[in-house]
Amino acid sequence: MPRPRDPEARRLREGVERLAAAGEAEAALERVRAHLARGEDALGRFLEGVLLGRLGRLAEAEGALRRALALAPDDAETLFALARALEAQGRAREAAEAYGACAAAAPGQAEPWRRAGRLLEGLGRGA
Repeated sequence: MPRPRDPEARRLREGVERLAAAGEAEAALERVRAHLARGEDALGRFLEGVLLGRLGRLAEAEGALRRALALAPDDAETLFALARALEAQGRAREAAEAYGACAAAAPGQAEPWRRAGRLLEGLGRGA
């Protein structure tokens, strides 16, 4: 998600990032969920997914990120986070597809291409 322009959304993201950086991912998740209780939005679901991923709750992270993508389908940062969650779950083919979608959404970024290529190369060796 790009940095939000809305001051409230910007405060949410910055506050959540500060908590997470301080090792307080659970507290950050509570803050995001309180935000989401007031209404569904892509930023809230993105942040929820990233935090759940940090906490090792990968299936839940995937679900939150997919809900974020339903609201903002071409968001490169969300696609990248989804790809990482899929990769961490050992779902290489799906992760490579998500990295590819991320690369299409942000063509100037090399990292999604690199990760997709590495995964596809690994799948080719295993075939």
